Amino acid sequence: MNVIDKLPKAEQLEATTRVRAIWQAESESAARKLAAALIADFRRAGYERAADCLADDLDRCLTFYQFPEPHWSHLRTSNVIESPFAGVRLRTNAAKRFKKTRSGVYLVHQVLLRLSQTWRRLKAAHLCGQVPLPVSKTKSGRKTNAG
Repeated sequence: MNVIDKLPKAEQLEATTRVRAIWQAESESAARKLAAALIADFRRAGYERAADCLADDLDRCLTFYQFPEPHWSHLRTSNVIESPFAGVRLRTNAAKRFKKTRSGVYLVHQVLLRLSQTWRRLKAAHLCGQVPLPVSKTKSGRKTNAG
């Protein structure tokens, strides 16, 4: 929580509770209201760095509201990315002993394949087709769907 790191220790517990409330809000508009109040409180208390950090990253942090609601619990966390690689990190020392890169890549692949057997399924996976693909521009300036 980068915002929390920019506050004095005495203020961190209350701020953590309020930041979590933003991400647990019922809607994006409710989350933005909570965030605006927290940013204003930070500025009043003289914590400009924390206020700027929250304001700068708010749009990226609330992007999950653009997806179907059943997916929010999956998207609110980076644990989906961090957990599998914890298992891979445990085996990186063994991978360093391989003489060929291909052997190390194979080990990492097999570890991820094994770990994936215990992953939870995506809630409401049938809604994935309704998620719009991001639009990006090519070098020629044409818009295309990424994906």
